[in-house]
Amino acid sequence: MEWLQFGMEKPDVALARQRLIDPQHMFRVESLDIGQRSAQGIVARDELVETIQAIEYGLDEARVLFNGRPAENIRLIALNSDSMAGTFAPRDQLFVDISVHRFDGDGIYLFNLDNQLYLKRLQLQHKKVAVISDNKRYETWYLTLDEAASLQVIARVIMSQARDYQILG
Repeated sequence: MEWLQFGMEKPDVALARQRLIDPQHMFRVESLDIGQRSAQGIVARDELVETIQAIEYGLDEARVLFNGRPAENIRLIALNSDSMAGTFAPRDQLFVDISVHRFDGDGIYLFNLDNQLYLKRLQLQHKKVAVISDNKRYETWYLTLDEAASLQVIARVIMSQARDYQILG
């Protein structure tokens, strides 16, 4: 009753709150710093934007969502384009694995080619790599295997979260 009389929290509540604040008990996903990339000579274009600085998850949820990947390998970015419509909508949040630095199979990648930053689906086809915008209004273009070798992969998209907000008030 002392906690009630003097406005102090119950010990178990204080412990629970401390665990929530303690970085050892959370998985923090930081935003991918597009500005830093463009400072290195890469044209960031308007296709990607930073809308959320970070998201924190409980460790158990993060383990499931990110398949055991460490937090330092995961970054967050928002798409600001309709080029991937059908898979992602503009302003959807994309979670990328920045430990992936080369094309390692079909998937959606963030990559630099000729100092231009792209977020596209890459698909290996016979003796070439297709660079695909999932929006059918955009044309697929192709790289020879030699050209594809010059791709600088920055990250691979591993998950997305829709931005569809439902405003109730």
